[in-house]
Amino acid sequence: SPTIIKGAYQLADSDEWKECIRYVSALWNDLDVMEECLKEAALLIRDDEYKMILLSVGERIEGIKLLCEGVVKLYSDSTHHDDTFVYWVGWDGRKSEWQIARAFVDLGSVLAEEVYKNYSSCVFTSATLRTGRSSISQDIGFDRMHGKVISDDVICIPSPFNYKEHSTLFFMKETMNPNNPDFIKHLAAMVTNVAQLLGGRTLILFSSIKRMNLCFAELAVQLAPKGFKILKQDMGGDVVGYFMSESKAVLLGSETLGEGLDIKGESLSCVIMERMPVLMRTPLYVAREDLYKKVKGRDPYQGFELPQRLLKLRQWSGRLIRSNTDKGAVVVYDKWFVTQRPELRNEVASAMDPMPIEVCSYSELINKMKEKYSNWGYGLD
Repeated sequence: SPTIIKGAYQLADSDEWKECIRYVSALWNDLDVMEECLKEAALLIRDDEYKMILLSVGERIEGIKLLCEGVVKLYSDSTHHDDTFVYWVGWDGRKSEWQIARAFVDLGSVLAEEVYKNYSSCVFTSATLRTGRSSISQDIGFDRMHGKVISDDVICIPSPFNYKEHSTLFFMKETMNPNNPDFIKHLAAMVTNVAQLLGGRTLILFSSIKRMNLCFAELAVQLAPKGFKILKQDMGGDVVGYFMSESKAVLLGSETLGEGLDIKGESLSCVIMERMPVLMRTPLYVAREDLYKKVKGRDPYQGFELPQRLLKLRQWSGRLIRSNTDKGAVVVYDKWFVTQRPELRNEVASAMDPMPIEVCSYSELINKMKEKYSNWGYGLD
């Protein structure tokens, strides 16, 4: 399916797949015959060099046969799956092989059947569990406990960090569509202004590797001549350590840095997101979308996509404040927030509370940041 991300292919019981298996099986049989013929020919040939060539071709045929066997096995495995899983084929780069993968479509049903029946109590905890008014009760199967649940309240323990006084989340009033050819140029210009204001110390998070690479090239032209170090996550080595050690550095990354980065102090003073975080249309995403539409009869956007996007927004914003003394701004270079209904904007504000949210135009952003960072005691360039 063209909607599935590159490198993962969802399996289906389709006529095309069955036809493919028919040809692969026939090829597998023909290769068996060819391999036997080569072995017999090698016995008849006296020239050692030609004999080695034939044996080498035989080894390659054996490798192709293993590939055929793997394809047939994948098909066999996929035809015996149950509806609680979604299956897909993916490439494991470390092992250099194709693998069939699976994941639970509806984890709540599994927990209700396999876990809750065997335990008297369960506690679920996460640093970023809260997503505004959304409840995870149905997602984790509390609605299937038939009155046994005493409480499904989400208890929110306040953060020890002073988000209200030490941070601000800026959404843009107007921005281009990320697919617009000029989007990267405008984004890079904004990043350049912020980096020059703060003397670097900026992390830019992307939902697209392609846009990350394009922006990296643009920033190299705009900022590198001014003495800034432009880094991105796939450079190898300890790129994060290098970012922390440099006084004028800008780091570009994707979801990997959005969820696992821990930099305390002024080395990281601003987080910029090139857009509101999105969910990739993975096989698991598509399966859960169908689950909400067909089985639960709920809107998949409200049911699981929006809560997951808000979780990502909280996680990515959380890269900024990592200690009691950290201060700074998060900038979401996206007009998504201002285009939403008032009740949805309130849900975003609830999910991000106590981090204040402000909306500003591109021309207002730098002046607002100057005011904020001056109040936070930053020496600005």
